[in-house]
Amino acid sequence: AAARLSGPGGSPSLRRDPPPLARALLDALRQRADAVQLGALVTGALGHGLFARTGSVRLSQLSGSGILVVDGPLELDGAIDFEGLIVVDGDLRVADGAAVTVDGGLLQGPAANLLELRGQGIVRYDQDAITRLGAAWPDLLPLAARVTGWRELAEVTP
Repeated sequence: AAARLSGPGGSPSLRRDPPPLARALLDALRQRADAVQLGALVTGALGHGLFARTGSVRLSQLSGSGILVVDGPLELDGAIDFEGLIVVDGDLRVADGAAVTVDGGLLQGPAANLLELRGQGIVRYDQDAITRLGAAWPDLLPLAARVTGWRELAEVTP
């Protein structure tokens, strides 16, 4: 499929290469004492911080902010409200009936084979939220990074 994609920089300019940010964040969070290691099921208020999970995780009825990195499949269920950056290197599923709001950014890495969106919600890229994360954890996010492209996905009604 990548050979049929085109964009600036030659063909194919879109590939399934590991995003350096995702791998760097996963490695960094595993080493940090202030990163909360999550279990397989997480509910309620996370608060603000650094959150990591190696393996599959289901987030249900959850609110929080900060940086969330999942090295494995991520399922979102119920009302999800997160401000910051979510990085998932695995499949991403939004369950039927889920209502998801992410203000900041969401990245899905190359280990993913599935992006299943059955619920409703919105992911809003918010540069201010990303800038606040960079100020809070300057050693984690590359502040010199620039967004050079963004694609908004809209609901298609048959």
